[in-house]
Amino acid sequence: MPYHKTLDKTVTRGDDRKITLICKDDAGDPLDITNYNFWYTAKHAVTDLDDDAVIKIDPGSVSKADSGTGTTDSAIFSLTSTLTDILPRNYVHDIQVETDDNEFKTWFNGTLTIIDGVTVRVT
Repeated sequence: MPYHKTLDKTVTRGDDRKITLICKDDAGDPLDITNYNFWYTAKHAVTDLDDDAVIKIDPGSVSKADSGTGTTDSAIFSLTSTLTDILPRNYVHDIQVETDDNEFKTWFNGTLTIIDGVTVRVT
């Protein structure tokens, strides 16, 4: 996977959103991520502690799937309506990976923008 790619996302406050990564090696072939661990973190500032993050998705909450290649090569991060029900503003966010070689790498970082929605009623 190319490292330190920018991932900017805009989400309406209180909406459900999925971020799906289809992982490939440097040659563009499917990358088997069966034994990889993934973390998603969104914070007010890069200098904030992880404990103070506004959104945290730990490895046990990241789904892995086959995107149709015959290999477990997709990581799915579910930003639930509960997680995105935060103050509208810009946040810094990233996706960190622990490979099957126990190497830690930040694959993506960027800005998560939470905006207010127009419709609030759901019934």
